[in-house]
Amino acid sequence: MGDTDGGKGPDQGAGGSRRLLIWVDWLRRNPIVAAVVLVAAVALGITLLRGRTWLKQVGRPRQPQVIAFYQKGWTDLDQGLPALQAHHKHIDILSPFWYTIESDGKIVSRDIEDAVLQFAREKKLPLHPLFNKGEGTGMLTDPAVRDRVARGITDIVEKMGYAGVNIDLQPLTPDLADELSDLVGKIARRLHPQGKMVSVSVLPRVGVPEELGGAYDYRSLARVSDFLVMLAYDRHTAPGTMPGPVAPLEWVEENIRYALNHGVPAHKLVLGIATYGYDWSDSTPQGRSVGLKEAVTRAKQSGADIRFDEKTRSLVFTYYPGQNLPRHVWFEGGDTAMEKAALARKYRLYGVGVWRVGYETEYYWQKLENALRRGGDASTR
Repeated sequence: MGDTDGGKGPDQGAGGSRRLLIWVDWLRRNPIVAAVVLVAAVALGITLLRGRTWLKQVGRPRQPQVIAFYQKGWTDLDQGLPALQAHHKHIDILSPFWYTIESDGKIVSRDIEDAVLQFAREKKLPLHPLFNKGEGTGMLTDPAVRDRVARGITDIVEKMGYAGVNIDLQPLTPDLADELSDLVGKIARRLHPQGKMVSVSVLPRVGVPEELGGAYDYRSLARVSDFLVMLAYDRHTAPGTMPGPVAPLEWVEENIRYALNHGVPAHKLVLGIATYGYDWSDSTPQGRSVGLKEAVTRAKQSGADIRFDEKTRSLVFTYYPGQNLPRHVWFEGGDTAMEKAALARKYRLYGVGVWRVGYETEYYWQKLENALRRGGDASTR
């Protein structure tokens, strides 16, 4: 009868021992080969130890993660640092908009706040700074410049002790898809062995013109990075389009399905959700962006009633400034964030990406946490 517990018989065990003795004896008689094997084993061990953070983060996290994007802000209604200090327990990764990649490969810092650096380190909040693009596309089209960019980003991460990076290059044309994937791959090959994470911000593909969304090869980018942040908002923008919802729920879900069906594993997809909206002038494409706190304040001051649009699952109100011409405000808030977060749970995504810290309200965070069903202090997750 066979061995029911999966073990080996005595003859097999003895054979294995003899083979091991023969191998050890051969190494003893070939000291140069033995030295090479030893050095390779030590190098592999060091690499694995240095990369232990990255190794722990591979695959699906225990709970949905919250990646919060950050900008300094310029008014009392959109400043980043006070909001970060108040709501940091809801955040797993902070991605501050701090660097721009120029066409020649030079990386320029922007609005880096020492107070944010110190606060994040005190709270043990991982920093994944965002790198956007300047004018031109030389940082992608020239292979030598792509190498320079990868080295430059690696140097910054090592010097500043960042936990990772977010690559957010837009707008791009579809002919640069391969070059973008190559650049992200070069960055990842440098940072992954150090235990650092690399994410990429991508535009949605459903309902987005090919000349904008076609630059992002989901499958290729997901293969070389830790996760993609799909910026599932700006379905309507001002100035640009006629008034309408920023992120209608049905459209968002269609884009999640598209990503999952085009090479992005669920555990490598982050759903980008907004904390802002747009204020349109009457029924024209003219208008400007407005943060969540500012939108709520504007509705109160004008006496307008905020309503929840059932069809698009969006927030909207109309008000009449002095000239008696109506203005329409479509925006994202806590109730819409709750439904977007429910989609992230439904499809078992890596988490959500909030743009941005400073626009939001306490109610927004409460609704988001409840929908993600996480609970507790972020430091214990």
